Amino acid sequence: PTRPARPTDLPSPSRHCPKSPSLFSLTQSDRDAIAEEIRELFMHGYRHYLEDAMPAPQLDPLVCRSARFPLSDIPYMTLYDVLDTLHVLHFDDAFIDAVRRLQ
Repeated sequence: PTRPARPTDLPSPSRHCPKSPSLFSLTQSDRDAIAEEIRELFMHGYRHYLEDAMPAPQLDPLVCRSARFPLSDIPYMTLYDVLDTLHVLHFDDAFIDAVRRLQ
């Protein structure tokens, strides 16, 4: 049997991505800007799901309308799935709104 990899067994990311800056080498201002961009991109997709797809389980981004895929054909699945992300990204009002939609 093979043993699971230990952190010391894993290759260094810098060896595989030499041009990628380390997160630790970024300034706090750069990290804050990246975090804000992630929040904006997430909210963009979430808003489009609410406007164009809900209660379908998914949004087809190529046509901006609801999509149903056999393995995920559960109404409101995306809304359930996104609750933790709304909380972690501190979108408190959106979190409360999503919980109300699911009640």
